[in-house]
Amino acid sequence: MQTVPFTSSIRTGIALGFITYPLLKIFAGRKNEVHPLIYVFAVLFIIQIGFL
Repeated sequence: MQTVPFTSSIRTGIALGFITYPLLKIFAGRKNEVHPLIYVFAVLFIIQIGFL
C-alpha cells in the first residue's frame, strides 16, 4: 500500500509505513520478525501524527 499519493506528503507517507508495517506483522502473528527499533519508530510517529 502506498500512502504517499494519498497524503500528498512524503513525510506522512513514510510515517504511516512505519506505523502499519509492525501492526500488520503483529496481526499476522509474526511480531518476532520486526526489529525492536521499528516499534520505537512506530510509537514516535504515532505521537507525531497525533499531536502535530
